[in-house]
Amino acid sequence: MLLALMLSSLVLAQDGLAQDGLAQDGLAQEEGPLAIPAQPGQPSTHAPAPPPAPRSDRPGAMSPQKLEALRRYQSERLSIQNETEFHGGGATVWTGMWWGPRWGPHTTIAIAPEPVFASRTWGFYQGPERLAVPTALRLAGDPKAEALQATIDRKRRAGRNWTALAGAGAAVGIAGIVGQLNADSRQEYASWQLVSLGGGLGVITGLVVSAGPKGEAQALERYPSRSLSPAEARAVADRHNDRLRQDLGLTPDEVWSIEQAPVPVR
Repeated sequence: MLLALMLSSLVLAQDGLAQDGLAQDGLAQEEGPLAIPAQPGQPSTHAPAPPPAPRSDRPGAMSPQKLEALRRYQSERLSIQNETEFHGGGATVWTGMWWGPRWGPHTTIAIAPEPVFASRTWGFYQGPERLAVPTALRLAGDPKAEALQATIDRKRRAGRNWTALAGAGAAVGIAGIVGQLNADSRQEYASWQLVSLGGGLGVITGLVVSAGPKGEAQALERYPSRSLSPAEARAVADRHNDRLRQDLGLTPDEVWSIEQAPVPVR
């Protein structure tokens, strides 16, 4: 009886050891091989891969060439911008001298300040730069550019001619004053006095008359409203912008957002 009990105990012990070994082998198979830590300075073989870089040729992406074309269109297109100009603010001074019966000469000074007023205008702009009217017309290929430039040049020449007359009058006036100082007789003095008076009249006439053509030439060059209506000016800008858009290979949709940007008031 004792011998049977001992044999049965040995058999049960061997079965338990066998089951423990199988369990350990299954656990090892489920866990897999242990990870070996990477050595310092060496990348780990189990590190996650970095995300892929975004592709520049994905649908809807803007190429560098397209961006450069849009920037060039924005800087070279013609726009019409409103302006506010302020005038006046100076003063006109008159001086005079008169002789009193008792106190001798007296000097009077009168000062008339000029009020400041504003005027609304508009002009052609290319980017931040304001363009002269003939320059804007040439950019748009408008045939009116040369005729307008010829008118401006003609008025400037007229202004210079009248200014030259004023300079000649000043020279004649100085010669008349010198002649009066060196006159030997009353008749000679009176003659030189008439020469001096004629020179003074020439100076006044030349300066006053030259201001008209000069001012007209400056206005024609600076203000489009002197030679174009608002509709004609808009047609000039649109003609230039359409040609620029086609040269750059842009579509109307691509430039519409640029043209819809708020226009500054200068």
